[in-house]
Amino acid sequence: RIHETPTPKQLETIRQVTRRAPGFARGWGHLALTEASLGEIDDAGVAPDTMEKRAYRAASREHLLRARALDPALPETYLAEAMLVVDPGQWGERLAIYERGLAVAQDARLYDYRSLDLTRVGRVADALESARRSVALDPLSPRSRNALISNLAYSGATGSARAELEAAERLWPGSEAMREVRFRFDLRFGDAANALRMMDDPRFAPVIGNPGGQPILRAFLRARLDPTSANIEAAVNAATRQQLARYGPKDRLIQTLGYFARVDDAYRLLDAPGTAELWRATTEVLMRAQMRSIRHDRRFMALAKRIGLLDYWRTTGKWPDFCDDADLPYDCKVEAKRFSGAGATATKG
Repeated sequence: RIHETPTPKQLETIRQVTRRAPGFARGWGHLALTEASLGEIDDAGVAPDTMEKRAYRAASREHLLRARALDPALPETYLAEAMLVVDPGQWGERLAIYERGLAVAQDARLYDYRSLDLTRVGRVADALESARRSVALDPLSPRSRNALISNLAYSGATGSARAELEAAERLWPGSEAMREVRFRFDLRFGDAANALRMMDDPRFAPVIGNPGGQPILRAFLRARLDPTSANIEAAVNAATRQQLARYGPKDRLIQTLGYFARVDDAYRLLDAPGTAELWRATTEVLMRAQMRSIRHDRRFMALAKRIGLLDYWRTTGKWPDFCDDADLPYDCKVEAKRFSGAGATATKG
């Protein structure tokens, strides 16, 4: 997630602003954005929609229009509008909203959110450029720096990601935001031993996450430090037990399988009945560097078809970056024709 969900107290404060200053456009814009955020459905599809969330979204639509009538260039209204697209597979609709917003307001947050949806459809280079634009517009935003570091790391540019992280740590030494991104970087790409030390230090507890997930992380880090067959198997087993028992197949397990190139195991997970909607909500995970072995298996295009990505690529003509990999053992457009039964005229954009 790019943002933290606001609290009801914060919502009430913004409501008071609009009541006292009904002509204040940005107040209405912030109100619409706050309500849209409260109305979001969990990214992983775990938390069901509720009447309360639907009510927040309805209020956001009303207040978005009111804000835009006062000032059509408010970036908050475009952020809210994109959040109100609740179907996770409507990547193109959200991207079109960001483009309309950026045409009237060069806003770092719009570039951040655009970057995430570009990653979700495999346009990794475009996502990275969007993250860079965000930092250029708001160089003192930890949120934008975090997004850039993550984009670099997940695209495989670990050296550049490390340099950006070290620069950010000099800007905000000791901040919780930087500890969190340092841990995420070292967990999957950087110093695995340091990530284990952070997990053992109680000062870092707020940035490590749910204690219930720590056995997965520890087993994964031990396998990174010493990638024996036994350690890799222990990492996979730890992720399998916790993810399937508590949450269903989610990103930690699939990333562990991808990192250690357990391709057949990954596809048993990805192809399980009833999981297509889950992966529609987390396609950015499938595009990360550590998932390369998964994407380079021909079965990936069948998965992309079930999720809806293949239809997006064909109809928009915006093919994912991995289709240009020199060693990709299949042709994306040939596979698209095979699954569609019709000619595919799209070209990479």
